Amino acid sequence: MRIEYGRGEKIIHGIHVDGYCEETKTVFEFHGCFFHGCEVCFNRDDINPVSKIPMWALLKKTKERAAKIRSSGFNLKEMWEHDFLRMKRNDISLKEFRSQLEIVERMNPRDAFYVGRTTATRLSYDGEAKYIDFTSLYPYVNKYCLYPTGHPEIITSNFGDISEYFGIVKCSILPPRGLYHPVLPFRSKGKLTFPLCSSCVETRCSKCEHEDSARVLRGTWVTVEVDKAVEVGYRIEKIYKVHHFKERTTSLFETYIYSFLKTKQETSGWPEKCQTLEEKSEYVRNYEEHERIFLNQDNIEKIPGKRQVSKLCLNSFWGRWGMKENKMQTSFVSSLPAFNDLTDTMKEVCDNYFPNESLAALKWKMKEEFWKLGEAVLYYDTDSIIYASNGINDPEIGDFLGDFTDELEGDVIVKFVSGGAKNYAYVTKSGKSVCKIRGFSLNYENSLKLNFDSVLKLLRSFDDERITVTNPRKITRDVKAVKIINKVEEKNYRKVYDKRVIFDDLNTLPYGY
Repeated sequence: MRIEYGRGEKIIHGIHVDGYCEETKTVFEFHGCFFHGCEVCFNRDDINPVSKIPMWALLKKTKERAAKIRSSGFNLKEMWEHDFLRMKRNDISLKEFRSQLEIVERMNPRDAFYVGRTTATRLSYDGEAKYIDFTSLYPYVNKYCLYPTGHPEIITSNFGDISEYFGIVKCSILPPRGLYHPVLPFRSKGKLTFPLCSSCVETRCSKCEHEDSARVLRGTWVTVEVDKAVEVGYRIEKIYKVHHFKERTTSLFETYIYSFLKTKQETSGWPEKCQTLEEKSEYVRNYEEHERIFLNQDNIEKIPGKRQVSKLCLNSFWGRWGMKENKMQTSFVSSLPAFNDLTDTMKEVCDNYFPNESLAALKWKMKEEFWKLGEAVLYYDTDSIIYASNGINDPEIGDFLGDFTDELEGDVIVKFVSGGAKNYAYVTKSGKSVCKIRGFSLNYENSLKLNFDSVLKLLRSFDDERITVTNPRKITRDVKAVKIINKVEEKNYRKVYDKRVIFDDLNTLPYGY
């Protein structure tokens, strides 16, 4: 049967019908009582509050529509909403059918947009560790990775192998057991998690005893992610819909990235290793070989302001396309053309698929390093990793797009602790102590309360302890008075880690491991 959610509604003489069976030339129409002027549920002279049309006129229009379908040589089966509601209450066979029916919401491409992957896998570690960061990861993805172009082919049946598709897929998939770094993201209670069991992560169950049917993840992902997940042991149970892009390219943003990356690199100045003319020439030559960007030696000079603008253009470009499309915006207009432009009903903002693809490529580059490092990973952010180093497992450091750089510039971590995402502290071999916690202003006074030692003590405590820090002059907006004010702010820091299962030694495992 052809319906709206499949290949699109059948159109008969300009009429979009609810369902159509080609074999029997039968049209199926479901009449909502409110919108079709049901004479059983409404008085004929009532005015529909939505369409502002009398009920008798809506009913007349419905009957004329049915007559037109029949006169065109089609069989017509109609059902009113009130009849269906009665059947739901009284028809045993319908009740049984509905209990076994798997109703899946329409696929929303933005559901495949899972933003960054950030958390700690080991909450405390004593030993040598290193902190590495990707060089310009977002520009790297925009410059070298595949992006979809054109319109997608929407596939709802007769699915092929997932490796045949490039785009978005909505499916049910069973994760394997024993995977320390799971592949597919899953939203649970407002948080982005990477579980191996959907039931465990929803109930925060530390020991998984669920059957496979209860472990299945259902969601929308980029096909590249699902394909890689299948390679490491995930099993696709059912595919509901695929948006497949036949057209794709790696040059969508190449020119844009070229312009600002060239400026950023030139205004960064010469690397310390480039002292002689030969070393400078070799640096320019190597950069052109790797990035296909020619640096003008006469323009290579450290200009922090210009470099910052170029970096902002490189990184915020992708983020701008990835913003929520339903955020309220306020515009002040002072001309009629500007007003007409804002109110033009002919202009429609369409959905953007490509942030999904780029983020999938970005995350996959991170996952490749996760699997190489395995349980040595202590903490990771969207473009950085803190890991236990044994001198053998160190990723290669480089100067080009997508290469790793050493965040500590030769120093190493000797003690590490983390309370979760955007929440960590460490001490280095040189004696440097760093504590970073999102949402907390760690000035001198607050740093005496919230630091490496206090975070570690709190994590090892079995009580619901809290650390209160005070900001006596928090800059805040007074919305009613429309002004900026200073006020006292107090915040409580406590243990809330729930993205993975924590063990007594402060190591963690994914839910369903």
